[in-house]
Amino acid sequence: MKRIFLLFGLIFSCGFCFAFPRVSQFVEAGTGYVAAKNVEREFNPFNFTYGIEEKNESFGSESSSDNVLDSVQNHDSENSSGAARNVYPGFSLAFSPNFKALASVQFSDKIFDFTTLGTYFIPRMNQETEFQKIGFGAEFIYHFQRYYDLYSEHDIYLEGVFRLALKNRFLFFANLGSGLKFAQIDAVDRDFLWDFTLSGSVSLNYYFDSGAEIYGSIVSHSLYRYPLAFTPLYSLGFAWNFKNGFRISSDFGLRLRDQFVVAPYIDRYEWNLKARFSF
Repeated sequence: MKRIFLLFGLIFSCGFCFAFPRVSQFVEAGTGYVAAKNVEREFNPFNFTYGIEEKNESFGSESSSDNVLDSVQNHDSENSSGAARNVYPGFSLAFSPNFKALASVQFSDKIFDFTTLGTYFIPRMNQETEFQKIGFGAEFIYHFQRYYDLYSEHDIYLEGVFRLALKNRFLFFANLGSGLKFAQIDAVDRDFLWDFTLSGSVSLNYYFDSGAEIYGSIVSHSLYRYPLAFTPLYSLGFAWNFKNGFRISSDFGLRLRDQFVVAPYIDRYEWNLKARFSF
């Protein structure tokens, strides 16, 4: 069963390449530190991600990708004395693409995770002007986790997504949906335990002309963690986008438990450091 789900995830992620030939790709590798009060305790995870997204999306115009590339190549030769249109080219090529898909793995000496997801914004539900873009779409997530000698779990989520993008400057997302969790505990003589849960998140990114980026989020689940109870993970991060498609980011997050019922307490800290290259 595990191999079937993993194969489905890879096919789902890579299928966008055939459905949408105009895509760009990215690879990302990272590490970090996690300290949790649950079964995870402390560990240093390593992760690797491969993804695709819409290539060279023009924002506020109908120009071709070649024109977008030309404008980027001529960026340094233009007079950029504070003009709003002269933005840093490292992230302006594919700012807020209409679709994205990725497959990601995380592993340590205690745990293994695999996640694949796809996000698609419906063109007919998009509203776009020269300076802003508003859109509605959907996101599908599949996650597999194996905690060695303890349990396995599968998570399947479907969420609606709202997007607000201000031209090459500000990006806001809000997700709302639901999911199913299937778990198999090694010490329990049953095939699967399953449950239903709700999910939601808000996130924002702000970009500077220099290539710097700050971002933050409040999420009910992260890329590798899908708790049943609504125990939000709060995170804040900083990134630097280089002109050659290289990006370095670092963020810190903490998760609060029981904040809506009794006195809240922090049950998880995590720090992440990642490097991404887009091509």
